[in-house]
Amino acid sequence: MRYCAFTREPGGCSCQQCGRPAGDCSDCDRCHRSCKGERDPLKIGDRTEKMLASVGITQERWQSAKALFGLAPTCKCKARKEWLNKVSDWLAQDRSQ
Repeated sequence: MRYCAFTREPGGCSCQQCGRPAGDCSDCDRCHRSCKGERDPLKIGDRTEKMLASVGITQERWQSAKALFGLAPTCKCKARKEWLNKVSDWLAQDRSQ
């Protein structure tokens, strides 16, 4: 998650990245809000794959581990990732109406 980088301006504080006003705060360095200027494009499925790969769990290693224990070396990683990305899209929808 990225946070706004607020700077003091004559009319109050505003974020250098997204332009969001923070109003008239006493200390711009202490304002911490989620920045809407730069959003991470990764969806839940992509994030999960990236996080698992960062600790060494890849599709190839999963399949070889299953084969080691005598299980069919199949993987439903791609289908699971697509489903999680669809869930991510659904969660991102504006349902305020």
